[in-house]
Amino acid sequence: MKFKKSIDAQERVELARILDRAEEDIASHSRLGNFGRVQRLVRYGTKYGIFIFAKLGFFKNIPLIARTFWGRELRINVLDVSDGTFSHIYFSGMLDGASEGRLAKFFIKNLKQDDIFYDIGANYGFYTHLAELFVTKGQIHSFEPIPRPYQVLENNTLQSKNIFINNKALSDKIGRVILHQSVGGTGGSTINDDVVNLVYKGENFGKVSAEETTLDEYAKTHTPPTVIKLDVEGAEAKVIAGGARTLRTYKPIIAMEVWPGGKGERFSMPAVRKLYDLGYISHTINDAGELARVDLIDTETINEDFDNFIFIHP
Repeated sequence: MKFKKSIDAQERVELARILDRAEEDIASHSRLGNFGRVQRLVRYGTKYGIFIFAKLGFFKNIPLIARTFWGRELRINVLDVSDGTFSHIYFSGMLDGASEGRLAKFFIKNLKQDDIFYDIGANYGFYTHLAELFVTKGQIHSFEPIPRPYQVLENNTLQSKNIFINNKALSDKIGRVILHQSVGGTGGSTINDDVVNLVYKGENFGKVSAEETTLDEYAKTHTPPTVIKLDVEGAEAKVIAGGARTLRTYKPIIAMEVWPGGKGERFSMPAVRKLYDLGYISHTINDAGELARVDLIDTETINEDFDNFIFIHP
């Protein structure tokens, strides 16, 4: 689908429809289960064959092109398709999870030309590139400390004059931090030691030293955000603590991932309470990308692996 420089309301509606089809493709892919390799090969052809060989480690350093559901081409390496976080983009152009679809629709409906969008925990840059469609007169600032996703993000934004990418983590301190890098999928990586020890206990993580800074420090020398996407695997409270002055002063809209149940109470709710203390009001997102106010998030009512909530300062 080709878009004008300024996307109008009808094009946003069409984008939401294309997203629906991408989500259905992911759902049908998942329904095939562990015994659907033949069906997947029939459905995806060479694309699935490349995926299998990449998982087995036979291919290395072979360039590929992946496409998002709206047609944005992403230059990747064959090894990226075996990353559990990126594989759904490779097959269907969309991230896995119903909550990601709801958040994408919220952004499709609401991002404006002159927004200043901060993608905190950008990974391979799905939301950075989605924001690029709409933020044509503003700026996009992306933060990704993991080396490989950052490299892919850098390679795919070289020609984007209003995207500023940062190979660093946002936290509550300035300096260096140990990043626990998930081997199965980079989206599970975190700077929170307790997340690794308690939530992902027994899973395979490597360690990488990364630069860290605070949102407040970054905003001193860059345009402050109007919209923030925050997904840093249980370290959200650290980001908010390090950005309290910026949030209090500029009151950006915040889209934040919240975990369910006990792990949500332990790791997500401290961040939620910090936002409440700053005067923010939380909202759920429905399947159409529309908001409904919720006065107090209850992690026991989240029946997915995670959910995304929108926080707005009145």
